Amino acid sequence: MIDAERLKDLLDRPETARLVDALVRRLEHGIVGGTLRLADPTEAERRAVEQLLGRAPGRGRVLSVPVDALEQVLQRGRIAPDLRSALVALRGPLRDLIGERRTAAERWGGLLADLRDRPSAVAGWVEDLVASGLLKRLAEGDPERARALMGRALDVLERLPAAGLSLSRLAAETLGDAHGLDAGQPIGTLVRRALMLRQGPELTESGEGDQELWAGAGVLLGGGITSLALVLNLPAGGATPTDLVLQIARTAGDPCYLTLRQLVRDQPCWDCAGAEIHVCENPALVAEAAARLGAGSAPLVCTRGQPSAAVGILLRQLAAAGARLRYHGDFDWPGIRIANTVIARYGARAWRLSAEDYRAAPRTGKPLIGEPVEPAWAPGLAAAMRERREAVEEECLVETLLGDLAVAGSLG
Repeated sequence: MIDAERLKDLLDRPETARLVDALVRRLEHGIVGGTLRLADPTEAERRAVEQLLGRAPGRGRVLSVPVDALEQVLQRGRIAPDLRSALVALRGPLRDLIGERRTAAERWGGLLADLRDRPSAVAGWVEDLVASGLLKRLAEGDPERARALMGRALDVLERLPAAGLSLSRLAAETLGDAHGLDAGQPIGTLVRRALMLRQGPELTESGEGDQELWAGAGVLLGGGITSLALVLNLPAGGATPTDLVLQIARTAGDPCYLTLRQLVRDQPCWDCAGAEIHVCENPALVAEAAARLGAGSAPLVCTRGQPSAAVGILLRQLAAAGARLRYHGDFDWPGIRIANTVIARYGARAWRLSAEDYRAAPRTGKPLIGEPVEPAWAPGLAAAMRERREAVEEECLVETLLGDLAVAGSLG
């Protein structure tokens, strides 16, 4: 039996509130007995505890409370049969946090096993979400919410690859919310993570990287008409409108731009198995190749600096069709960063980008500025650039590069 009135007089007071809170937390976490310690007690808190336990007032910044002694006080005074009963009478039912954690762990385990069995689950995706803690954060620790979020994300993945569908339309058709896949939305975050694992973790989730990420799954952001790829003499052998544009341009030896929309919705039939496709950084080289070599130039793609989403998708398509990509860019630190990206992301090989090529380049007098970058393909190049301390832009090597394009074009 509980003597409710005496229990309230004893423990239901402002000066014992912190003590009762701490006792509740201990029992909810399965801690029985031992010594409870209250830091920085007030004089009123210290006095109340000392009177409760019948001991002389102490000093110090920590107030120690033997839990078993406190329970004995309640039992001897016939106030409560035990400490738990007393706390329940004061605060209501106590939680079983250990049991809750065990149950939650079992629910999470069952959820993850179910998710791994879904055919649309990307390899390593569930493991990545668990290891990073992202799924639990998005679900706010609730396994059932996680199940619902992942189910909707898998519904989206089952619709991919699309064929030029807009992101908002994909979201509306699969989620009933046109903004459900926007950046920052939980389901959009989960799907993006899957796409990054599928296409390569080096893709970023911002700007053109985000466009390329979705375009790789056949989904267009903003219509896909602002991201462009400048090309010359690319071999396309199909009968789509984009194929026909490329065939006409190649016959004339004229450069043309391809939009991301064309590459995703109207993908050309690339006729380039085993062929060498040259890739450059600067449009000036494309202009010179068109003017001086025309239809005799080897196929050429221009990144115009960091590759746009359209360039990225184009290079992926060409590589998948069997093309051998060769890249050249500026001999400066930003140019080395771009080259590292193109070589690592799209499997290109360096084209006249060795330390020997740099040393043989004409003097420019242009200072090499910015943060140095190590070229992944040529360890000695960075040392040569630091020694000479000159930037050599691609335009300074036009004659050499055009010679390569002419030779490769004559062999193609």
